[in-house]
Amino acid sequence: KFIEVADKYGLDYRLLPAISCMESTCGKRIIPESYNPFGWGIYGNTHIAFASFDEAIETVGKGLAENYVSKGFDTPREIAPIYTPPNHVNWLNGVNYFYSKMETLEGQI
Repeated sequence: KFIEVADKYGLDYRLLPAISCMESTCGKRIIPESYNPFGWGIYGNTHIAFASFDEAIETVGKGLAENYVSKGFDTPREIAPIYTPPNHVNWLNGVNYFYSKMETLEGQI
């Protein structure tokens, strides 16, 4: 689903899984029943829940395309200050870490 949505919206194929890994330890730490591994719409006691992980991937992919990529923000470095302003340096480091892990795996295939 990650690659399908990345292709559909013109995103780097690593972006969605890297964000989900950074935000929720690859989906291990999410609000119960939220299906939201991206931290999308989570502010304090407010959060967005999805009906499934597929819905979350589709919604967040579309949101990234419309709110970031269409405005010229298509790399983690450009997205970070807007996506998570109070913690953008740590977020960027985490997302880049998962990018590098995916690149390593890609080289082994």
